[in-house]
Amino acid sequence: LQVAVAIGLALLGIFIGRALAREARNLRVILAGNIESGATIAIVGVALWFLITQSQVPVGASAVLVAMCLAVTAAASSGHTADPRSDPAAKLAARVADFDDLLLIVTGAVLLVFVRGSYGPVPPSLLFAPIGIGVTVAVAGLLLFEHSEGESERGLLVLGAVSLLGGASSYLMTSSLASGLVAGLVWTLVPGRADEVVHREAQKLQHPLVALVLVAA
Repeated sequence: LQVAVAIGLALLGIFIGRALAREARNLRVILAGNIESGATIAIVGVALWFLITQSQVPVGASAVLVAMCLAVTAAASSGHTADPRSDPAAKLAARVADFDDLLLIVTGAVLLVFVRGSYGPVPPSLLFAPIGIGVTVAVAGLLLFEHSEGESERGLLVLGAVSLLGGASSYLMTSSLASGLVAGLVWTLVPGRADEVVHREAQKLQHPLVALVLVAA
C-alpha cells in the first residue's frame, strides 16, 4: 500500500493546488486559513509537549494521546453544520477551511528533509525537490494532455502523471503532497485545457485512492 499512499497524497495535493490557484487573488482568505492552521498546530503541539514531558506518561501511552489529539483536531476541523448556500458566514468559513492545509503541507515538506537527514548527509537543495518534481511533471502533462484523444487515453495520462508525482517524491523521500500542490497550481494557472482534463479524470481516481490511504492509515 506504500505506493498507493504516495499516489493518493499527490492527488490530494493536486486538489489543494487547484483550489489555491483559483483563490490566489484573495489573500485574506488564504491568510485566514494559515492562521487557523497555525493556531491549531501551536495549541495541540504545546498540549502534547506538556503531556509527554511533564506528566510522566509512558511512551506507549504518549502515542495513544497523540492519536487522540489528532483525531479530535480532525473532528473539530470538519464540524461545519451550517449550509454554505444559505449562510454567508458558513460559505466564507468553508473557503477559509480549504486553505488550512497549506501551512501543514509546507511544514511537513521541511520536516521530511530533517527525517531524511537521519539516513545521511542531505543537500539543502532537497528542500526545493517538491517544487522541481511538481513543475517537471506539470510541464510534461501539459504537453501530453493537449494532444490526448479519447477518454481512456486521457485517464491513463492523468494516472501516469499522478503516479510520477508520488513515485518521484517517495524515491527522494520528500513530500508527495507538496509536489502535487505545485503541479495543481501549474495546471490551473497555465492557459490550456490541462486543468479541465486533470479535474475530470482525477475525480474518478479520488475515491479509490482515498480509500487505500485510509486503509493504510
